[in-house]
Amino acid sequence: MIKMKTALIACISLVLVPVMLSACGPDLEKATFNTWFQQPSGEKVLIGQVEGISRCRELARIKAQDLNIEDNHKWGYVCCLRSNTSECAQEHK
Repeated sequence: MIKMKTALIACISLVLVPVMLSACGPDLEKATFNTWFQQPSGEKVLIGQVEGISRCRELARIKAQDLNIEDNHKWGYVCCLRSNTSECAQEHK
């Protein structure tokens, strides 16, 4: 009987924990981001504003392709979550 209770608790946790966690923060695919691209020189350049974290990542990848930077270690990016009070409330990658 104890094993059944433990299994039931484990199953409930697998369902409820992701639901509770997703309710804790913004849906990053619906949020607005400023996309910053870091060039091989280290200079950071604002390359656009997009909706969704995946679009932010894609914009940075496209910028690297446009500049013919094939080595992922030579460029970087930051997705800055915009809020009502900040241009960069949180940094994401």
